[in-house]
Amino acid sequence: FGQGELYGGFEQGKVYDSFGTEKIYGGYGTGDIYEGAFGNDLSGHEAFADRSSGENIQRLREEPRLKDARLLFGGNVYLSSYVLSAYDDEGIGGVLSPAIMDLSRKADLFMANQVFPFSERGEAEAGKEYAYRVSPERVNILKAAGIDCVALANNHVLDYGYDALSDTIDTLDRAKIAHVGAGENYDEASRAVIMDINGMRTAVVSSSRRVPDASWGAGKNRAGVFLSYDANKENYLNYISELNRSCDFVISYIYWGRNDGDTQIPDYMKILTRESVDAGADLVICTAFDSAEGIEYYNDVPIVYSLGDMMYGSSTDKGYLLELETKEAGNEMKLKLYSLSSQMGYTKITDMSETEQ
Repeated sequence: FGQGELYGGFEQGKVYDSFGTEKIYGGYGTGDIYEGAFGNDLSGHEAFADRSSGENIQRLREEPRLKDARLLFGGNVYLSSYVLSAYDDEGIGGVLSPAIMDLSRKADLFMANQVFPFSERGEAEAGKEYAYRVSPERVNILKAAGIDCVALANNHVLDYGYDALSDTIDTLDRAKIAHVGAGENYDEASRAVIMDINGMRTAVVSSSRRVPDASWGAGKNRAGVFLSYDANKENYLNYISELNRSCDFVISYIYWGRNDGDTQIPDYMKILTRESVDAGADLVICTAFDSAEGIEYYNDVPIVYSLGDMMYGSSTDKGYLLELETKEAGNEMKLKLYSLSSQMGYTKITDMSETEQ
């Protein structure tokens, strides 16, 4: 995707005011139990319990029913001391460049991956090298950036425990920022956010393939994260199938990753993302810690393997913004990718290298 290349004009859609309250639980079928997510047989662990005892949902994927809209997706967001200092000095203009803010203002949906809890409670996870936490009052930075929805299914949302997760959910709810992928119990953690974007009924469901311990997985009566390891990915895929039949457009947002700098995408992620498409996802967005990866089309559906970091530490050049334009005429989707770099908490769009292109 050439930097700055336009893929056709579109009529700017009406920006929705809020996400409202419409959310669904959805049914889950009993799936096969695969190899334990953490090297052990965890089939009996509460995090991998089936939501119902019904049969697997037959996957009969329907094509998306698109309206004219513009969706914007960013990767990992951590409001580090550098980001906070930049914001305190210059407001949102000290954190995100004018070009990024222009994209945000034009977008009907702006979504990113929040890799920290909003809280001042709790104790840091024992033995974790990096444990993040941000004061709830700082949610105003997400609002100023124009972020409408955040994924919470990742390996940092429980850095300070269950009380901090509860504070995070309360903070986002008060700020009217939608959230998906973690909750006070399994039903809440797995529940999709469904929104009306210019008449296009759009579902976002989020899960994680990377957590420190199985106890981070949400249970029937325990807060946590919606997981999609092999041991329970059937639940995730069946839910996508259900959403595909009840919504016009389904987005699967998955967190995974490694820190070793290896750019090879593991087979388990290729399998999971492609199975998500087979189940009914119309767009698959992934983020991996400190890693920006490529894009492929599978059965004409785009899979973005990692958007990397958007707002993070002192500096990074491992991030992308993805702009998706949907058009009712021709039922078309067009993608535009922007390369990002950050320095001292300030993120801007940069020219792509030949390797990136």
